[in-house]
Amino acid sequence: MRDSDLPLVAIARDKLSRKETLTARERAAWTRFTKDVEEKKRWEYYRSVPKKHYSAMSQRQQKVLNEQAERYDLPIGEAVVDLPKVIERFHDILAEAARKGINLGDPGDHLMSGESTEALERYRHWKANIAELDFREKKRQLVDYGQVEYLLTRAAIHYRNACSQLERRFGSDAADILRAAIEESRKLVDRVNHEDRTGDGGAMESTLHHSDGAEAKGNGSMG
Repeated sequence: MRDSDLPLVAIARDKLSRKETLTARERAAWTRFTKDVEEKKRWEYYRSVPKKHYSAMSQRQQKVLNEQAERYDLPIGEAVVDLPKVIERFHDILAEAARKGINLGDPGDHLMSGESTEALERYRHWKANIAELDFREKKRQLVDYGQVEYLLTRAAIHYRNACSQLERRFGSDAADILRAAIEESRKLVDRVNHEDRTGDGGAMESTLHHSDGAEAKGNGSMG
């Protein structure tokens, strides 16, 4: 509102109290005056939002707001909330996150970026392993060790029956060869299961490679 409006505002207030018609200049001055009063009141309301109103705006319980006030140093812990201060603090948090290289607008996992600690590195390694397992599952590259073990156990029953037949027809030497092969197969499955439980993502590949090498060495010695 302009200073020159003050006399016109006084005249307009007096006329309105008597329900008289205002002139164009008086009406314009009165409009500017009421807008100015409304603007000042609005800022007063912004700076004195009741806690229950802020709770409704944020759709958070007051207990949650108190916890967030302490955790993030937000000015929302008192009975009356100064909204401009909350907004200022919010943008300070955004700026602080940007300096640390954290993109709060990224829908991904924020712990996968930014500063590194020993705990975060363990978490990121775990997340990477989970992502790899998820990828392999979608590519149908994962093996259910429990199912493999079950099938091998069932197959071993047939192999042992074959061992008995070999022993009756050709003697114990022939049967011992097959028994040794069955035992090596069982050890192979046990080794893969153990390495997988201890977190070695390449358990299957490394164990099979070791087994193939041993088989080639054994075949060479037989030759």
